[in-house]
Amino acid sequence: MPEHNPHAHSYPMHLLASPPDVGGADGSRGAHGVDRPALVLLRGIALLQDLGDEVLHEVAEVCRFQRVRARQTVMTRADSEHDCCFVLAGRLKVVALSPGGREISFRDALAGEMIGEMAALDGRPRSATVVAQEESLLARLRPTDFRLLLRRHWSICDRLLQHLARTARTLTERVYELSALNVHQRLCAELLRLALGASVAPAAQAGAPAAPSAPNAPPAPGMPGARGAPGTPRELRVVLRPAPSHAELAMRISCTREQVAREMGDLARLGVIHCERKPGRESDQIVIDDLRRLAERIEAAAPRAPAAQRTAPVAHGASCDFAP
Repeated sequence: MPEHNPHAHSYPMHLLASPPDVGGADGSRGAHGVDRPALVLLRGIALLQDLGDEVLHEVAEVCRFQRVRARQTVMTRADSEHDCCFVLAGRLKVVALSPGGREISFRDALAGEMIGEMAALDGRPRSATVVAQEESLLARLRPTDFRLLLRRHWSICDRLLQHLARTARTLTERVYELSALNVHQRLCAELLRLALGASVAPAAQAGAPAAPSAPNAPPAPGMPGARGAPGTPRELRVVLRPAPSHAELAMRISCTREQVAREMGDLARLGVIHCERKPGRESDQIVIDDLRRLAERIEAAAPRAPAAQRTAPVAHGASCDFAP
């Protein structure tokens, strides 16, 4: 699950047209020869939260800023280039392609996050491909500069360790879900993960843990965008906007688009969610009417359709289209 940063949507997007420059003389530069927009953008990176101006200047001076177009490939699996990148603005998708050409989605990388840190740390080839979903702005660090920052500043190193621990926990949860849960339960877990990620946005801290996928995880009170409904507490209702497509959800939980559509229909009939659509689109937003009921669906036995309509299970409850 992507980590949330409270400043993730506050970046001046007009800077995409002209990425900040840290190389020459400019009237907007600070004392260290770094222009101020670069510092504003770097201040929103979760790894660099609450650092002093001196440290931010040090980071900015070794960064190379890059503007990328929508659908442009930023990193390629097995590539030997090892830069670490801060996502200053925009949204990217971290994926892998199976030998058969199937796309497996790991996560979205949002403004305020970083990508490529594993290769920068261990010097091994990239473990995934990263593609920009929209026009984005990156700050690239060479591996030597990245490791030097970690050695010189314990606060950065400490936050990176917490990030790596959260990543390991998230991967453990994903392996468990793919091995032990059926498609219905995996979809509920993913929707709950998205809902909790949206709900903790205002209170999230740079070092706070990512939203858990555990079915008994309590929702944060007073979540933004939640709409009141008779008989449903405000904090148990969440709107996912824009709604992930059925294809996107299928890539996240390792199943087919048709399976997602069928299970979404089941959840709607049960009154757990409803989708608000415009003509020609699957849905513009998904309204989760009760987080508690959604969580209960993960632990409960999922409703079974006739065998001909479902993928037969394999060992340990994983579906036939399980992806490692």
